[in-house]
Amino acid sequence: MVSKRHSKHVKSTAVDHQMIGLGVVSFVAVVAMAVLVFVGSSQQLTGHAVQGLTDGELLFHYTGKDVGAIDKSGHGNDGQLMGVLQKDGYFQFSGTTDSYIVRQKSTLGDSGITVMFRAKSLAPQRSASFVSYSVGSAQAGAASDELLIWYDHAVNSRAIVVTIRGVKTTFSQKTNPFASATPRHVAVTYRKDTGEVTLYLDGIKQGSRTGISRNKGFRPLGALVFGQDQDCPHPKNCQPFGKRDFNKYTPGGFHVDQSLQGEMSDIRIYRRALTASEVA
Repeated sequence: MVSKRHSKHVKSTAVDHQMIGLGVVSFVAVVAMAVLVFVGSSQQLTGHAVQGLTDGELLFHYTGKDVGAIDKSGHGNDGQLMGVLQKDGYFQFSGTTDSYIVRQKSTLGDSGITVMFRAKSLAPQRSASFVSYSVGSAQAGAASDELLIWYDHAVNSRAIVVTIRGVKTTFSQKTNPFASATPRHVAVTYRKDTGEVTLYLDGIKQGSRTGISRNKGFRPLGALVFGQDQDCPHPKNCQPFGKRDFNKYTPGGFHVDQSLQGEMSDIRIYRRALTASEVA
């Protein structure tokens, strides 16, 4: 038989344990609530940031996951696959002149531009063209380039080259950055008012140049091509240049030495130059 004193002690201990248990539950609840609030706030901020960029500023978005080059920006800028396969969410280019993505009669940003994509080269010892925009010209080569982003695998001057309105900007590379096991994320921005061209790799700024085609912007209704360099959008109006055989060109002025043999995905084009934090 339990004495009254001992019974009171047991009851007191039970109450203390109950209070401690309630305290722990309350503490856990408070922590959980704080976590939910933090996560919710983070998601809300992220959502606002994404919404701010996609609300009319994202002109093109080809994910690679949809069948075909379906534009997810909401602007209806669907592209056409020409000899391009799709696998694991990536567009696969064969490295020939008949392998590319094209969107005819495109118009880019008036005040500037940001081009983003993920890319990997399956031929690390050769050059590769990623993005080309041209309205056509009576000349071949850089003179016809409104926009060109490509990797030049020259023997002594390997570089990522960005051309804006026929003016080249070179970002030297020690090795081919696209020969890595995983695709690299590329972002190129151009501001029309300052002529500033900036290159980012995996969200990290690689360098910038100012005064490049300042106040020129891009002419409208050009052909936007991925995986090729449009040396001459209208070959019948162009003359051969250098030592290249004119007969090797296909419509668009594509040349096998500049064709992409590799992969691209998550291709995005914004109508303005994004900031470093937005790119990151």
